[in-house]
Amino acid sequence: MRSLKPDILINNRVGKGRQGMQGINSSPDDVGDFGTPEQEVLAEGKASLDWESCMTMNDSWGYKMDDHNWKSSAALIRNLVDISAKGGNYLLNVGPDAQGLIPEESVSRLLEMGQWMQKNGAFIYDTDMWDVPLEEEHTAYVSKPGTGAILAACYPAAGTTTMHLRHVKPNAGSLIRALGDPQPLVWSWSETKGLEVALPPGAAGASLPVVLDIQGTRAAVAQAPTFHLPGKDGVSIGIFKEQASLELKAAPGAQIFYTLDGSTPGQSSRRYQGPIALDQTCEVRAVAYEDGKVLSPGARAEFRKSRFNSLNYRYPYAGQYTGGGPLGLIDGRKGSERFSDGRWQGFEGQDFVGEIDLGAAQTVQHLDMQFLQDLGAWIFPPRWVSVEVSVDGKTWTEAGRADFTAPDAATPNSAKILPLRIALSKATGVRYVRIQAKNQGVCPPWHAGAGAKSWLFVDEIGMD
Repeated sequence: MRSLKPDILINNRVGKGRQGMQGINSSPDDVGDFGTPEQEVLAEGKASLDWESCMTMNDSWGYKMDDHNWKSSAALIRNLVDISAKGGNYLLNVGPDAQGLIPEESVSRLLEMGQWMQKNGAFIYDTDMWDVPLEEEHTAYVSKPGTGAILAACYPAAGTTTMHLRHVKPNAGSLIRALGDPQPLVWSWSETKGLEVALPPGAAGASLPVVLDIQGTRAAVAQAPTFHLPGKDGVSIGIFKEQASLELKAAPGAQIFYTLDGSTPGQSSRRYQGPIALDQTCEVRAVAYEDGKVLSPGARAEFRKSRFNSLNYRYPYAGQYTGGGPLGLIDGRKGSERFSDGRWQGFEGQDFVGEIDLGAAQTVQHLDMQFLQDLGAWIFPPRWVSVEVSVDGKTWTEAGRADFTAPDAATPNSAKILPLRIALSKATGVRYVRIQAKNQGVCPPWHAGAGAKSWLFVDEIGMD
């Protein structure tokens, strides 16, 4: 049985427990017999894997009177649904104040979660992972052992009147109901489109999921297409300078249909015949059709035209904070005040040193980038940032520098974005730009993590 387990945890270190799937102890030699990722949900679960996701309601494990970045009840319920569908347990942290009282913000959220559970708890308790835990971010599935029932937690978009489900095929003549509602719903099944269910009143656009009880089996669904650039397979974000050749792949014999403007593709969309020449920033979406199978889930990828040829690192970024990969700092997406939003690159106890190839000799007047400060998560600003330029990539000249004021014991722990714009000199006719951001190194004596490695978080680089 899975259960919602509010608990009290004190642990403010970013790096602890976030190496993908650590166990009770952070040492690689003592990882325990189950995984405990913090502040994240696994991309997928396995029936053989025991794990739980440890999360806070705001940004802090312990009580902080200035931390008002509370997750909404809807977001917490979405996490609960997602984790349960992937076979995990949700360990939700509650930090009491100095009097031992639970903050009102935590109480109200737990109450709203409990109210949703009173109606929809069958999705959480006494369920098993199903073969398809998540469908295109809008539906999660679990099965009820011994009953033949599949439960689908759905998030219908605003303005819709039906819910489209690919992966479950209802038994002929069976009834489909929303949990807590005795009124059966109208549904239809198509070998190509899959299951369509008429929504109960008020479900469309609601922030909380509606859970459907379906007697059925798994449907045969076409494999979703994948995106490939020369030398790079399975990309979801691509950066190119002038032009890129994009190849789409699916199962042998499948037909692929795609769009380049971010719209939802279908069998009436453009059919893929061969490599696509990209010369502008775009969002590509695609679906695949196979005879005798339901149309595949949609696949999407972003491709951005950049003035930069490449970005090379002297030191690697942390595996759990990649910012989207090797091109994460030049993908046009800026990070938020949440260090875990997937857009920051993190360096633990290590400097950031990156060399950018502009592709041709150019004049550069300014460099822009941003850093994150979140002392409660052991994330410090750089000591300084220097910019060097080169014509040939061998001889370098300093073109700009900026120094940062070091935080002290009186500095608030709250997260803060630190934008940087440096005016550059001697940057005429250069092709290569080297940026170095000096890591704090270790947490200072006044900090809770005194002596341990500090974090440097870096994001989007731009030049003009």
